[in-house]
Amino acid sequence: MQHTSNIAKSTALIVCALALTAISAIACHVLGWCDLYWSARVVVIPAFCLIAMLAFKHPNLGKKILKGWLYGLMAVSIYDLSRIPFMMAGWGDFIPTIGDWILGESDVHPIVGYAWRYIGNGGGLGIVFVLMNHYFPVNIHRVLLGLLYGLFVFSCLDLVLVSSKNAQNMMFELTSLNVVGSMVGHIVYGSVLGILSYYRVYESVRDGGVVEVIE
Repeated sequence: MQHTSNIAKSTALIVCALALTAISAIACHVLGWCDLYWSARVVVIPAFCLIAMLAFKHPNLGKKILKGWLYGLMAVSIYDLSRIPFMMAGWGDFIPTIGDWILGESDVHPIVGYAWRYIGNGGGLGIVFVLMNHYFPVNIHRVLLGLLYGLFVFSCLDLVLVSSKNAQNMMFELTSLNVVGSMVGHIVYGSVLGILSYYRVYESVRDGGVVEVIE
């Protein structure tokens, strides 16, 4: 039993590492370490394909992966709503340019950049949050843990921006408006993950939209 538990935890850690490749590839790109055009094809897309394979091979793990990914999509959607006032005040939106980086072209449709943000960044971080909560639980309220998780991601982003002027040029400068907007957005993102995780929300489209709780 202990051996099985260790295998499950090890597999979960592997999935977490794979799920972080999308957002890590953005950081590596803006830091000038590895072009996203190549990392998307060589690392990120294969990584998410491997996540899908592991999810199908291990159904119980797969349910948690799906739950985390869906939570991430919902959380980043609300995050983007929280960005609107700050964008109206002058915070620029670099997300559409991610599509340029991925395809190596100019003026790529913004939907490409936002697809990466939702499917890869938001969904990937959601997977990590759910798996870590399940396999490596800590004695902290889920909502508070989600908030702290959002602040941790925000701190990692700030570390990238502080360490590279080029990163600021490609993403956004560290002005008061931009920092506050980003911090609020990440707090919202993490808090939504925590709330969804706390209430174990998952709506199935099967059986006429029956609401299921996935442990």
